[in-house]
Amino acid sequence: LKENEFELPVTFKYIDKYLNPGDRILDMACGTGRYAQEFIQRGYHVGLNDLSEKNMALTLTRLGNHPQILQTEVSDALDAAIWNEGPWDAIVLLGPIYHLISRNKRLDLLRKASASVRKGGYVFTAFMSRTAALLFGLKNNPAGILSKRGTRQLWNSGNDEDFIEDTKWFVNAYFSFFLL
Repeated sequence: LKENEFELPVTFKYIDKYLNPGDRILDMACGTGRYAQEFIQRGYHVGLNDLSEKNMALTLTRLGNHPQILQTEVSDALDAAIWNEGPWDAIVLLGPIYHLISRNKRLDLLRKASASVRKGGYVFTAFMSRTAALLFGLKNNPAGILSKRGTRQLWNSGNDEDFIEDTKWFVNAYFSFFLL
């Protein structure tokens, strides 16, 4: 969020367009709670999940014992029990879609979200494009462009070990590719 000042306002443009204060949102892989904080400030009720105990602790420190927090859980998003606390009005899957390298795991996650959102509800996802990853790599790890394996692997498969992931910012990320 600190790197991209447009992420939060653009994401909330669409969340606020389709949801109403009081709606129940499941924030899967909530990280340190930046989105959850915004959800609460906008009047939404949230269920929070993250794989990291440290992230959940940071989230709860950020949010306190807020009455709009419905439930919290530390677990892998694919095995989370919190899915069953629905149906949810919306499910937000930001990090999991680009941190799961396996296409099958991403599809499993989307199936779980689809099964856990109310009829007529919404699943919000995000991705990072391979072009953006290439530009990020050039800016933050310019020597990585010399790794033919890394840049070729990034472009062909959506992930790499020598170009993007060799920076301090990315680990195990999948970058989407769209042809127009």
